[in-house]
Amino acid sequence: MQVERAPSRVCLFGEHQDYLGLPVIAQAIDLYFEIKATPRDDTIFHIEKPDIGEVEEFDPTKPIKYTKRRDYLKAAVKVLKRDLTVKFDKGYNFVLHSDIPIGAGCGSSSAMLVAWIRLLLKLTDSPFKELPYHIARLAYKAEVIEFREPGGMMDHYTAAMGGLLFLDFRHYPVKTERLPKPVDGIVLVDTGERKDTLKVLREIRVITERGVKLLKKIDPKFNLQETARDEIEPQLKRLPKRVGNVIRLQLCNRDITLKAYEMLKSGSWKPTELGKLLTQHHHNLRDMGVSTRTIDELIELALSHGALGGKLNGSGGGGTFFMYAPGKEEEIAELMREKGVSPYIVNPAVD
Repeated sequence: MQVERAPSRVCLFGEHQDYLGLPVIAQAIDLYFEIKATPRDDTIFHIEKPDIGEVEEFDPTKPIKYTKRRDYLKAAVKVLKRDLTVKFDKGYNFVLHSDIPIGAGCGSSSAMLVAWIRLLLKLTDSPFKELPYHIARLAYKAEVIEFREPGGMMDHYTAAMGGLLFLDFRHYPVKTERLPKPVDGIVLVDTGERKDTLKVLREIRVITERGVKLLKKIDPKFNLQETARDEIEPQLKRLPKRVGNVIRLQLCNRDITLKAYEMLKSGSWKPTELGKLLTQHHHNLRDMGVSTRTIDELIELALSHGALGGKLNGSGGGGTFFMYAPGKEEEIAELMREKGVSPYIVNPAVD
């Protein structure tokens, strides 16, 4: 039997920024997507998903045909065959299991694809099997490019590389930096509010890209990655109100992320200062329109009970958020349980 797994993540800073070519800070956490493989005597991939009561089968030696929206497992096989000319000539029984809340902004589909691709590369003895950067890129192609979806690469890199990461999408290839000291004291909370990730991502992306296009007509030197907020503020007031506000908040969160990077790369920071930055980031996302009343109220409740900071996790519109509450994790988790939501006291992923 072969086993592979990949971790979930919290996005500490940089929500709705990676797909815009802006930096993010993400941390892998100890909730995992795991896949087990045992060989068969034919060429069939038989895939069991007991968590959701599904079974699927297909033959990877034959042309891949998608039979559902977001047919990610088949897409990964197609990408490996096309991009790496991987040869599939043996069948396997696969069993998939996840500790990660599904469809809740924790990167469950990306973790699944990273574990799946890593396992397939090992089963086929590919020379790329030990290269996290390549695995992240392949997972991104299978999940986002293959289905023309609007997301970025943060989840794939974090699942493939692990640890606390600064991912700078202003560069290509993406600049990746492992920060020295992971952030402890995180309570992840699943609100149970189901979210339409693609709808939220697409809306904010379209608005931001429209704003950038309009600003470049006004000021050809405008650059979302580099232009200072105060420098462009007069021009923002000339845009439609919603568009100008989103651009303003995107620039503010860009600057918060870079400030947090300077703090975290030192390996030494004041927890209260980190908490303030997290909450400020959340308030910007709230004002951008991607949070929910439930998330906002629960964050304020946790702050009033001693948590140092908190923000939504993922694209927003429901799903999960997290609180930064070093030394008060159990207290905050119990407070959340009393409110009928599901808390997870999580630790930095060790692999």
